[in-house]
Amino acid sequence: MIPVAASDVAFSVHAVLIALFLFFIAVSMTIIKYTPQAFMNFERKSTEGFSIGLILLDFSGGVANYAQMTVQSIDQSLFSSFLN
Repeated sequence: MIPVAASDVAFSVHAVLIALFLFFIAVSMTIIKYTPQAFMNFERKSTEGFSIGLILLDFSGGVANYAQMTVQSIDQSLFSSFLN
């Protein structure tokens, strides 16, 4: 068994909390970004002005993020980045 120092555990807990905080910021920004357009589309009963290109860019950025995590996890033989 590998000995673990208390500072390593504290660092892990802080890293998880920071990742969780950043996740909530990302979700909040997505909600802030798309809510006004969705509300306007609902009121007008139209999707005029709704850019599917920006949605595709946002989606491809998320896919690229998970691809990067996958490559890093394979490189480090550690899949904990998907659990944080």
